[in-house]
Amino acid sequence: MVEGDHMTESPRKSQLRHSFSQDDPAEFNIGVDFHVRRILPTGLRIHSPHIQAVLRALIRYYPGFDVQDIEISFIYPFKELFHYWEDLQYILRQGRDGGEDEVVMCNPDTGSKVRIFCGGPTYEHLETLLTAQPVRDAWEKLVQPELELYESGHASYDFLWLLFKPGDIVFAETRGIGKKLAGFVVMRVTHVSCNKTGSPQLEPHPADRWELALWNLAYDGGRLRRRAHTVYVHRFYGERAIADLPAFPIRFAPNQKKLREELIERGKRYHRIICDGQSHMRYNGSVIAEKAYHYQGEIIVDHQSYKLEALDSRSMEMPDISGEEPQDLRGEPLFSKFNDMECSAANELEPAQYLLLPAYVLGFALGKREWAIFDMDFVEDLVEDEIDPMTYLIMDSDKSELIEAAAGAPAQAQP
Repeated sequence: MVEGDHMTESPRKSQLRHSFSQDDPAEFNIGVDFHVRRILPTGLRIHSPHIQAVLRALIRYYPGFDVQDIEISFIYPFKELFHYWEDLQYILRQGRDGGEDEVVMCNPDTGSKVRIFCGGPTYEHLETLLTAQPVRDAWEKLVQPELELYESGHASYDFLWLLFKPGDIVFAETRGIGKKLAGFVVMRVTHVSCNKTGSPQLEPHPADRWELALWNLAYDGGRLRRRAHTVYVHRFYGERAIADLPAFPIRFAPNQKKLREELIERGKRYHRIICDGQSHMRYNGSVIAEKAYHYQGEIIVDHQSYKLEALDSRSMEMPDISGEEPQDLRGEPLFSKFNDMECSAANELEPAQYLLLPAYVLGFALGKREWAIFDMDFVEDLVEDEIDPMTYLIMDSDKSELIEAAAGAPAQAQP
């Protein structure tokens, strides 16, 4: 595919879309008849209203890819198409073999369902797209070998984009003691090339890397909001175990079901503790810090006061992307319920929402009389007593009154 300008006032007939089938005996010369400004990779332009309807119903979250445009375009190696390859093949089989006029697709991560209405012409057009020669070439040379590699739990560096589909939930390492995992939503994946080539296969450099733009949920001023998180996968050679990458899809996690249940349970505890504003708890474990230390004693979980008082509070600030991707591609927000939610114990979340909550809380270590970051694995419920934890705080009375006025009296976390 090329972009440029016709050199003559009346463009050559064979270059007009409506006259492609007409003969033009005169030789067409680049530089004489046409000035090339840019050469683009092989592309596909989707004009079929049947295929467009399927894509718009199916692709509900894909930042940077516009399925609402009049003309939907895919550029080689057709990443968006192959991210939904299995779904499209399933739709095709349901129509071709099962004669279904309606197909229901379910997102295993979020539990959301999409109904796709399609008849005979839709299946015919869809089969034409999926069997088009450029698509088949990319499938056979690039995608199929990589998917076969996934079956053994391994991946290659060059085609790592295939592993990270926007809208899917992945596990990634996060702040905590030891190798701590948390759930994140994939927003986009970009290759960062030292040689500015854009492709990991062209002029590879040892310092190349993939940049994964992710987001999760975190407490902020009484609400749960999206927080950006960036993960880099540095160039490696040969194959690498997917579960050993800094981030990986849920389906590749060892003991996937058990790990998912553990993170959801941790998210429920985070939600219960944090929504109280202040929670009087007990801690027995390592405190998260540059120089970690063991602490056993009472703590006050209080994010708002931590940000007011802690000297390193700015290091905890992450970009808020709540307004960057507020809706899905159909105008009906797929992740609207994952954004700017009131944090209330009465507002029970869904499993996928709990999965996206952090692995740590912020607060004050009463025994050490200092602000700290606490690993959720070591936060325990406290046996109720009558001691007012605010009496432990070492700060002037004005600040103490400010915290009490802003956050209210410390509350015992409810089981």
